[in-house]
Amino acid sequence: IVDSTMTANAAQYGAAAYVNGTATMTNVAMTANNAAAQGGGVYVEKAGTFEATGGEISGNAALSSGGGLYVAGIATVDGAAISANVAPNGAGANVSGTATFANAQIVGNVATKYGGGIRVSGTATVLNGEISGNEAQFGGGVYVDKAKTATIDGATISENKAKYGAGVFVNGVATLTDAALVANEASIQGGGAYVDKSGTLKAEGLEISGNSATTSGGGAYVAGAAILANVDVADNTAKTGKGLHVVGDGTVTFKSAIVDDDLVSNAFADLFAEDVEDDFWFEFEEALGKRGK
Repeated sequence: IVDSTMTANAAQYGAAAYVNGTATMTNVAMTANNAAAQGGGVYVEKAGTFEATGGEISGNAALSSGGGLYVAGIATVDGAAISANVAPNGAGANVSGTATFANAQIVGNVATKYGGGIRVSGTATVLNGEISGNEAQFGGGVYVDKAKTATIDGATISENKAKYGAGVFVNGVATLTDAALVANEASIQGGGAYVDKSGTLKAEGLEISGNSATTSGGGAYVAGAAILANVDVADNTAKTGKGLHVVGDGTVTFKSAIVDDDLVSNAFADLFAEDVEDDFWFEFEEALGKRGK
């Protein structure tokens, strides 16, 4: 399907397109479609393969999940705009299968529960592009379910909003490489990221800056595990732990990091550092459960 528009359609699943075979779309606009269950724009069944280049998936709605796109099978989206979609979960895209988003603009989607931009309940890869201005209660930009995997390389996650984890909420495994968590706002905890007890955040070359949380963890709130290499944490704000707030059995491992904001840990959290700049170790040494080099 090339240079076409699909608009104002309605269905239980996949209001604009239901894919159970193979569908390839180029410069196709799917707008203002409504699904009574999942996939306001597109629903990709387990046996389906969907490829989209350019175009837009915008202004669609689903009553359950996947306002713009629901992927149970395989999807590749390159250079498309996924914007202004709404759903309780995964407003932009809900991925329970496998999806790759390359150079995509995932912007202005609103979920009432999990994952404003993307909810990952399968495997998702984001290459470059932008995830910005999305909203949810948990994971304004990206929400990663327990035991699921998200890989984000070269993308900017910015200006998203949530109660917890405005940029990303990690309950599974999230790997961020050469990416940025910038200017995200959490009304409670985890402005840039919220790493839950079962979650692991792996980051290399990550910028965590200009994020905010009303209570704690302006840059990141860590109850699980975070491994941070060549990470720059700066100019974040929160009542406690402007940069990072580590709680419970949470662990943070630093390598070649620059931490210009405050770091707060409770007595049960473990902190390890190698080549970490700044003097936050000394200011908060009594609060740290464990530290080493």
